[in-house]
Amino acid sequence: MFGRLFGTNQKKTQTKAPNLNDSIQQLRQATTQLEKREVHLEKKIQVCLNNAKAKSKRRDKKGALYELKKKKQLEGQLQSIQGKKLNLETQIMALEDAHLNQQTLKAASNAAKAMKSAVKESDLDKADEVMEDIN
Repeated sequence: MFGRLFGTNQKKTQTKAPNLNDSIQQLRQATTQLEKREVHLEKKIQVCLNNAKAKSKRRDKKGALYELKKKKQLEGQLQSIQGKKLNLETQIMALEDAHLNQQTLKAASNAAKAMKSAVKESDLDKADEVMEDIN
């Protein structure tokens, strides 16, 4: 009775681990979006800076300070986006490295199997007989 109330009697569904290539593609798409946002913020920062200069020339001190504060906020957002982008790129490199390790392990495993089959095919007693025949 209480199990149904509190959800302890439910079957747990196991989800498959996502594919490495799919994960890398998703991270690259997120990086692309962040780059677009970064370019947009850089343009807005430049506009704020130009507005601040123009207001300063017109002796509008409050307006210029407002534009500089706005610019400072935008720069903070830009720094945040750059940090996120760096984290995503680090994850991409880690996933690519894991994929490379996986392929290397598969290749080494196949090589070990090939070596075992080659050793089974070449009988050591026959090799000794051939060497005796040569000598």
